[in-house]
Amino acid sequence: QVHTQNKMIRLLKRDYENDSSKPSINAYWFYNEFFKIVPNSWLFLYNGTEDTDDRAKELTEGLPMLSYQAMAFALLYTPAAILSLFLLLPVMISLYVSSMFRVGEESKMGDIEHLQVVMIRMVHFVNRLAYLNENIEGDFWLYDPIPFLAKNHVQVASRLLATIRTGVEWKKLDFAIGKVVEVGGD
Repeated sequence: QVHTQNKMIRLLKRDYENDSSKPSINAYWFYNEFFKIVPNSWLFLYNGTEDTDDRAKELTEGLPMLSYQAMAFALLYTPAAILSLFLLLPVMISLYVSSMFRVGEESKMGDIEHLQVVMIRMVHFVNRLAYLNENIEGDFWLYDPIPFLAKNHVQVASRLLATIRTGVEWKKLDFAIGKVVEVGGD
């Protein structure tokens, strides 16, 4: 317990001491960053309104390189990625088919360009996860993972079910604050 307490003190000093000579820690929320990988659609509208312009800019930058540490991390999570892809395949196919029948909406990017940007964002996401010393998940702590699990897998899910049950229109799940953002809400 003394080791855990000392580690917590060291982490608090690292995160909250005001030393301008050291680079600041980049805090992020896992699911917020994960969902930003997927382009906006009629079903999935998680990115901002300027998402297509942002994706076009990212496309000009090209695919970033993965370090050996990031590659090892990606290999570790390959089974989870394959399972997620398999489970999401019907949704992705329905989004693709429905996009072919949307009239009046012209995309600035083609399907291949969208896939390239998805790959670029996935590489950025894996790099962020691989270097947890410079990037910290806002809710996750190895010695107490319960807040991360409770907020992301219980609280947000229960809020979404309550919103669906009441019939209130909603626009996105905000994992950073653990709520369902309703249309016309804050």
